[in-house]
Formats: sequence, C-alpha cells, structure tokens
Amino acid sequence: MEKQLRILIVTLDYSPPVLGGYGVMCAQVCIWLKRRGHEVLVLTRLSQEPVVVSAGPDEDEGAVSVRRILRSYWDRSACLDLPFQEALAVEQHNQAQMQGVLATFRPHVVAFWHMGAMSLGLITTTARLGFPLVFVIGDDWLCYGGWADAWLRWCNEHPEQAAVVEQHTGLPTRLPDLGALGIFCFVSAWTKRRAEQIGGWHFPRAEIIFPGLSPTEFPPSVEVSDRPWRWRLLWVGRVSEEKGIETAIHALSLLPTDTPWRSSGRSNMPIALVWKRWPQRWVLHPVSPSHWRLGSRCANAISKVTSPSSQA
Repeated sequence: MEKQLRILIVTLDYSPPVLGGYGVMCAQVCIWLKRRGHEVLVLTRLSQEPVVVSAGPDEDEGAVSVRRILRSYWDRSACLDLPFQEALAVEQHNQAQMQGVLATFRPHVVAFWHMGAMSLGLITTTARLGFPLVFVIGDDWLCYGGWADAWLRWCNEHPEQAAVVEQHTGLPTRLPDLGALGIFCFVSAWTKRRAEQIGGWHFPRAEIIFPGLSPTEFPPSVEVSDRPWRWRLLWVGRVSEEKGIETAIHALSLLPTDTPWRSSGRSNMPIALVWKRWPQRWVLHPVSPSHWRLGSRCANAISKVTSPSSQA
C-alpha cells in the first residue's frame, strides 16, 4: 500500500483565481495527489478568494486545503520596489506564517512551485529545518526571482548591512545553493538550461517532466475533417514575449499573405508595434480565464493551433 504523505505546496497563485498555466498545472497536481489519498495543503499569497478550493464536480475525496496567508512582491502588474522597512515587514510576516504551518502541519515533503515575486527566504528556512524539498519549475523564476524578491534585492544591494540585519533578525538575507537543496522538476530542457546559464545554478538531481495537455480542457477530436488546409492560426494563452509569440508572428512573413491569425488571451505586450509591422494579419481578442475552453472548442474548427513557447 502506498504511504500517505502530508505534502505542503508553496506557490504564488492557485486557482481560483489563477494567472496562467503554472497555477493551473499546480492545482491539477494537487487534485491528483488528493485523490491518491495524500493530505495536501497549499500556501499561496493573500487574496479575497475563499480559503478552500473544490477539486471539481467529480471529486469525492473532499477538497484541497488552501491558505492564502503569504504576502508577495507582485501587484498583478509589476514587481513591487518596497523600502527597507516595508520589505522587512513582508519577510517577518511570511516567515512567521511559514514556520507556523511547518510546526503544525509537519509535512513529509515541501514542494515549491511558482516562487517569482515571493519570499525566497522561505526556501532557505525550510531547508535549514531539514524538510525534504521538491521544486517544480514552470518558468524562469530561478533567473529573475532574486530581483523580484524586494527583500533579497535590497540585501544584494547592501551586503554589509544585510549581514548585520540577518544577525539581529534571523531573517535569511542571501540564497543558499538552491540546486543542492532538493529534487528539481523542469517543464522543459530549455527552462533548465536558462536556470543554469542565466541563473548560474547547478542541479545534481533534476528531471524534465513535460506538463502535457489536459484531456478535459483539450479533448481529442473524434472526427477527422476533410476540409482543405486554410492557413488559419490560433494562439491560445497570454500574449507575452516569454510565451514565444514573437516567433509565431515572425513566421507569418513566411506564410501566404492571406493567412489570418486570431489570438485568444490577455496581452501585456506593445500590440501596436506588431500590428504596424503586419497590418491586417493579426486580430487580438482578449477573453476571460475561460479562454482555455474557448481554445479547445476553436481547435476543432481551425486548421492549426499554435503556442511556440520560448520555455518549451
């Protein structure tokens, strides 16, 4: 019989609401773990959402427990640049919450997911307390996390003062060798290479575990269409540079001039620049978080679905 584990998940966002595929994937894994009989607790940032998230209408094993008690350095549009005292308050709050949960929940393993703009000192503290660690890396936070963490950013800019602060407060002011702390699961070899080349980390224990596609959100087509190829491209997801959208747009110059393009997702890129270069060949349709379901429906009616993520 499989041993039942207490698993603590720490992540920036967790459904609902959720900003992107990283959070969706985390929620799906938590539901799967719960169905296998494990006890799962999710720690994520503060929000106005309910503290318990249902695992879905077909879930009969209860719900995944979610505590939205951590403060992040992200305001949904940019990373916060807090003065020292405010960043100190954030760190003290997060450390108190984390240590309290570790003491009461007593997890067998702690899994860190999306830690961009989160207190990376939580990793340091958890490792120092001897808990086994797993890291699921779905974006480049191993490259930008030290900057997005306003506390660590201040400490890196003031190394002499940081040493004194750590001595007096006990708060971590620098990152240990993250690669040596646990097992790393990367969504792609590209993401792992960037963490090594840009982040400067080395990973003695690492695996590439592709996230795949949800058969619920993207069910396979049961009918084979006899329609001719019509050069229709559909982009599903957020419109942002790291998702590889520029690769797809540049590819349009190699396609017939009448190739239409439709994007279903939010944009945080200067769309006007792209539109100016390829006028009348790209139409942006921002939609709600249900764009995943929209994409799956459109996929059965359109010639090609594309998402050449630069993280793949």
